[in-house]
Amino acid sequence: MYKKLSYDQLLKLKSGFFESLSSILKKNKYQTLKDYLHITSKQGEVVYHIARQEYIWRTVFVHGSDQVIFYDEREKIELHADKAILAKIGALIRDTKKIAAQKKSAVSIEQTLLKAFDEGKLSDIGGKGYLVYDIETSYTTNDLKKTEFYIGYAYIVQGGKGMYKYIDKSNLTKFLEYLIDFDGYIIGFNSLAFDNPVTVHQGLTFADRYSDEEYERLLALVNKKSLDIFQFVWGITGKRMGLNKLSRSLVGLGKTLESGKESENLRQTYLEGDENALKILNNYCKNDVKMTYLSLWYILYFQKLSLDDQDHEYTIEEFIALSNKEQVEEDLSEQNDKSHTIFSE
Repeated sequence: MYKKLSYDQLLKLKSGFFESLSSILKKNKYQTLKDYLHITSKQGEVVYHIARQEYIWRTVFVHGSDQVIFYDEREKIELHADKAILAKIGALIRDTKKIAAQKKSAVSIEQTLLKAFDEGKLSDIGGKGYLVYDIETSYTTNDLKKTEFYIGYAYIVQGGKGMYKYIDKSNLTKFLEYLIDFDGYIIGFNSLAFDNPVTVHQGLTFADRYSDEEYERLLALVNKKSLDIFQFVWGITGKRMGLNKLSRSLVGLGKTLESGKESENLRQTYLEGDENALKILNNYCKNDVKMTYLSLWYILYFQKLSLDDQDHEYTIEEFIALSNKEQVEEDLSEQNDKSHTIFSE
């Protein structure tokens, strides 16, 4: 997954793209970008650059045209350049002061998205409010009903502002009630297959009101207004992708723990009485929520994903449909008014 940007967009983005290209030229003793392109084009249509046994850069010469595609493999940036753009890039990277000035005046993807949110451009989805949530549980089993909930976080967007809500066993049932009454979209990553069923099952269990019939009914209500980013990315690109890879590619933010097993070890350490383990786990979960809503904002703001040299463009309506194939467009508040839940008894 790459951020496919125009030259003008890239100039405004705080990144190491131009710095990296300049470094490649210097390391390989090319005097100019023109020299680099002239010589490397003879090596083949695709040229890779490696540092410390890791691919850091890829230059692609488009057959039958004067266009060149640059891929910054570290920052997952893709830039298509014709002769005019190549001339601009060449002039920029010749001068280290210009590169430094460009980087100083630019803003990050995250800053761009936060500004758009503050301006009200990302405060709703198709005219409806939304919340983003994630939960931490016992190590995943094939039977979700045997999965134990520990903690969670929700990022709730109301009145153009976002706020975090902490969820633990003491308030999970109330959070489930909130989800059922919520007049907007419920956003998650793989939430239709995991977070939603675990939250509904555990919320009912903690309320001592579990039954298979009620579980299925309430899960259907929550799923009906859910949008799953995992399902969207899979649906539009045909590729299954984890949150860590997606978020790192789009917004440069990754997980705070290396693996799910590491978080499971933290949970066990906390159960043995280590309060610091809970703080680390809380931060991990909260960061997952941030990764999810920043990825959501990127998807909403740019309305284009690039993968395997293919551009996948979409409308907000298509995003909604692909994020929940069973989603129907209807007034959610009217649906909630008609819904009778155990929490209103």
